[in-house]
Amino acid sequence: KPGYTLSWTPEITPITADTTFIGTYQKNTHTLTLVLNNGQPNIVLNIGYNEPITLTTPVYDKHAFKGWFNTTDHLEFNLTLMPDKDISAYAKWEELYYIFVDGQNITQNGIKVGQDITNLLEPKKEKRGHTFVGFFKNASYTNELTDFIMPSEDLYVYAKFEINIYIVKLRSAKL
Repeated sequence: KPGYTLSWTPEITPITADTTFIGTYQKNTHTLTLVLNNGQPNIVLNIGYNEPITLTTPVYDKHAFKGWFNTTDHLEFNLTLMPDKDISAYAKWEELYYIFVDGQNITQNGIKVGQDITNLLEPKKEKRGHTFVGFFKNASYTNELTDFIMPSEDLYVYAKFEINIYIVKLRSAKL
């Protein structure tokens, strides 16, 4: 019977008289090794043959979990029931980076390399009583940010503003 191991009671020995043997099938148990690929130890689960496989969602700082895969070549893991053998599932990750404007992180969940960041920066262009000049890569405002595609590192930018100057002319009313 696939997925089961047959055992006998009593144990089979040389037979010298009439003997009744009772066969019992025990469900095979195998290991599912979750290879986390995040610096943490692998997780080893013992699961019985044909029992449901429940995969957790691991965490890895500054990375987005992309799923479980059958191999390190990243063929998607699609088993839902434990087969009659030991298996492994490999975590796949995508590195995330963060944008800091004037020291404040504006990307709490991180963003992917190559993502357009124009919309993320848009709200940082507003400051009451000021005119937005541009985003710069340094606090001295000498290296302007011109590429709005997320690089493969955290991005620190500084918003430069000029104070609006208003001229108010007062006229006296003639009575």
